[in-house]
Amino acid sequence: MHIVMHQRTKMGVILNYSIGLGNELNLYALYWVLKERGVDVKFDDPEQAKRAYYSKEGAVHHLTLQSLDVDDFDICSAEEKKKYLDCDSDILNRLRRKIFGSKSKIIKEEDVKSIDDITEGYFIGNFPVFWTYEYLDVIKKHIKFKQPLGGSNKQNIEIAKEMSSNNSVSIHFRRTDYLRSENSFLNITNDDYYDKAISFIETKYNKKNMHYYIFSDDKEYIRKKYDDKKYTIIDWNDGEDGIWDFWLMTKCKHNICANSSFSTWASLLNDNQEKTMIRPIRKDAPRWYYDSLKKMGYDLIEV
Repeated sequence: MHIVMHQRTKMGVILNYSIGLGNELNLYALYWVLKERGVDVKFDDPEQAKRAYYSKEGAVHHLTLQSLDVDDFDICSAEEKKKYLDCDSDILNRLRRKIFGSKSKIIKEEDVKSIDDITEGYFIGNFPVFWTYEYLDVIKKHIKFKQPLGGSNKQNIEIAKEMSSNNSVSIHFRRTDYLRSENSFLNITNDDYYDKAISFIETKYNKKNMHYYIFSDDKEYIRKKYDDKKYTIIDWNDGEDGIWDFWLMTKCKHNICANSSFSTWASLLNDNQEKTMIRPIRKDAPRWYYDSLKKMGYDLIEV
């Protein structure tokens, strides 16, 4: 993949660039859906976003869109960005904004309820999959895995074949960064959630020799918790090779997701037409959030 720079001045929508494979896929999907609808859409500079993100203490994401084989996308110029973000820092512009207000045209994610609500401006948000999942066939055309599949580790290929031949279920645990106090609002998947999810799967499929493949950033915890023979812990894809964990999740027949866009996208890209996808949801989640996930095909477990 390489990034295409265009110098046109007339634009429709600029998308902010949010770091982390799941977040980037959310926005990449929105990009192609808007393209399909005839919108002149571009990304803000991804390299600038990466520099800003990785300069922060505690930055943890290793995987990005570049970990996949994705199609080229356009990024905006500095002048095009100024059309929607009134951010010149010279004293006259600061004074003008103080007196007359900002001329920025910002589209905030929380104000968008459907793809039709996205009008001209600069989009800020991380999770627009709620408005793009109906276009999944369009999106899949622009998302591929790099060759050779499985990377350099033949174990990935062997496990993928095994997944296709048994009643395979992926389970994704995200713990490392979610256990930090500043991320406690994201850490909603506890042991009770996973126990209920496994019970749901085994009841639905009448315990037909289900086999669970576990993916996690906290391998020590997983090894202690899941040592039964019905579990296989995928613990060999570290760093940038973690993209093959993502690929293997798509190869399972069913998916138990963490509260994470990483495993959410793996479940959406799973081609099994009879798949079961499970996600957690807070008991106090807004109704629109619950309804959106149900429409996407998820079975929800309250936490």
